[in-house]
Amino acid sequence: MSEETKKKISKSNTGKVMSMESRKKISDANTGRLVGIKKPDGLGEKISKKLTGVKKTKEHSDKINKNPEKIKKTASKHRGMKRSPEAKEKMRLAALMRIEKNGGPWNKGKKLVDGKFSQEKDLNLSMESHEHTINKQLN
Repeated sequence: MSEETKKKISKSNTGKVMSMESRKKISDANTGRLVGIKKPDGLGEKISKKLTGVKKTKEHSDKINKNPEKIKKTASKHRGMKRSPEAKEKMRLAALMRIEKNGGPWNKGKKLVDGKFSQEKDLNLSMESHEHTINKQLN
């Protein structure tokens, strides 16, 4: 069925009220399906307990985490996402706390040479000045 035909049928059926007989037929057709069936209380906890401690195989975790199609799909969903000022502030504070916890930024003491970070000390980065910046921003 073409999209045009589907749209015509949809437009002609919009606003119509189904008879009780039609409703009954649809109800009977859907009987036995799992759609909309309420799950027993405690089922989620039971499944959670059963799966706790079960390790995923390497193949399974690779399939989940390294699937290029899945990564592209997730990335495209988030591309162009606008962050609220509150979210931006939370992310900024989280980054500051992470830096404080780790004793400096991830590249502290490293120098960018030919597009790569080397282990040479960068004399411009001192811990005191970095701590001063963090304390100033947090207060």
